[in-house]
Amino acid sequence: MPELDLAVRVTRYLDRQIHWFETVLEELDGIARADTTELQAWGARQERRTKEMETLENEHHVLLRDWRGSGVPTEEERSTVLVMAKRAETLRKRLAVRYDAVLRRFATRMDEERRDLATLRKGYGLLEKYRPGGAQAHDFLDRKA
Repeated sequence: MPELDLAVRVTRYLDRQIHWFETVLEELDGIARADTTELQAWGARQERRTKEMETLENEHHVLLRDWRGSGVPTEEERSTVLVMAKRAETLRKRLAVRYDAVLRRFATRMDEERRDLATLRKGYGLLEKYRPGGAQAHDFLDRKA
């Protein structure tokens, strides 16, 4: 009976993990169209998602240890768990690829923002330099003008 209980625990865990992966993948699909406010909210959710993933990993390690130490599960239990584990692994790989794409998109966006900021600073510096009554001495003559 404990093996059956373990198989049920493992299948329930894999159900939760698959659902978690699918939920996060859906969230990442929405990031492509997100504005700044939505991106900030997504960043806050990521902190919660990280904790959820740590909880799932801890549960995984406990279940794996129990599964390996519980003797041989039945062929039916084994095949059910194998199918679910393959589905979870497929989703995990898709999630990793999607996270990499999102991180690249954020890096590109940050570079664009840095360039825009540098352009604004340069423009501000020029405006400051040539404004009437600027910081130059009263007898300053700009030979370049």
